Amino acid sequence: MTSKVQAQSSSMALWTIRAVALVAFMDLFMQLPVVATYARSLGAAAAMIGVTVGMYSATNLLGNLGAGVMLDRMDRKRLVVIGMILTAASLYAYSFVDTPVQLLVLRAFHGLFAGVLAPGAFAMLGDRSRSQRVRSMGMSGSLIAVSAVIGPLLAGWISVELGYEAVFVTSATLMLVAALAFLVLVPGTDHSSSEPSHDRQQVSSLARNGVLLRVFWAVLVMTFGIGVLINYLPIVVEEMGGSARTSGIAFATFSLVATALMASPLHRVMDARSRAITIVCGLGFLGVSSLMLAALGAAAAALFPAMVIFGLGFGMLFPSLSASVADQAGSSQRGTAFGIFYAIYSLGVFVGAVVSGGVSGAFADLGAPFYLAAAVPLIAIPVAFGIRARQ
Repeated sequence: MTSKVQAQSSSMALWTIRAVALVAFMDLFMQLPVVATYARSLGAAAAMIGVTVGMYSATNLLGNLGAGVMLDRMDRKRLVVIGMILTAASLYAYSFVDTPVQLLVLRAFHGLFAGVLAPGAFAMLGDRSRSQRVRSMGMSGSLIAVSAVIGPLLAGWISVELGYEAVFVTSATLMLVAALAFLVLVPGTDHSSSEPSHDRQQVSSLARNGVLLRVFWAVLVMTFGIGVLINYLPIVVEEMGGSARTSGIAFATFSLVATALMASPLHRVMDARSRAITIVCGLGFLGVSSLMLAALGAAAAALFPAMVIFGLGFGMLFPSLSASVADQAGSSQRGTAFGIFYAIYSLGVFVGAVVSGGVSGAFADLGAPFYLAAAVPLIAIPVAFGIRARQ
């Protein structure tokens, strides 16, 4: 009877941690359709809007790195709760912003505070799911994909019906509810014994781990493609005569396919046979999808098949790469490792978006950014063959 109660308690804690990851990414995806227009409504010029939108990613990257080290030196639960409360406070503060500069500063703090959430949640998932890491990471990744579908749709509806401020208030309220559940249902994990000199040894140890370096490279490649997709696909769709609704359905297709694969037993079977092959196939799918998107000008019907294939690629990559980080980093290194993981994730999306803009301006071919997005994962495939699951 006691073991059954313990199992139920452990399962509840696991799902509560996943809820933190879901709310953290809901916060991110609910921002996407409203931040730029909110900045414009405050009087921001085009250049200021770009800086304001990008400020969150810039400080979030720094937050990921700093939080990673702190997660290995403090009670992870306490640090995540503090991060959630500060993130919720920053979200509520959006309602009191009156000028573009105030919004820019608030975006900087918002990104910094939120930097602890994803590394903290995934480090704790890695601690609690030793026997079935790929399954656990896949389920968690599928929740992130769900947030990518629901977040923008929910934010768009709320902003039209209730105004911009209501979007941020809703996100803040969800964050506080999740923080309360996390505080009550998840036990603490004490890592307070680590010293600064030990932190340097941890980072040095991770930097010498060849498998982990390959994983981080694969993460950068994967998210580079996502950055190109987020920034450039809506432009191509518009050039084809489509609307924002068409782009939204395309992104929803990608997210739903990724969700279905990450939540299914198929991915776990593939990963158990060979993690390297699973990752190689995922990179291959990203490359093929990008080639199909590059041809959209001549074959508009390729849009949705290409997004299905992109979803398959992401659905293969994310759980396997996350599980590899948990496998390769010990409990005392896991916070740092996932901090680096999500810093690289943010960096890849940022670089992909910026580079795609530069390439589209330099070449007349509408598909040029997607040709680059196809070449990068295909070139990276040989590196992925060295990624293996730790037995």
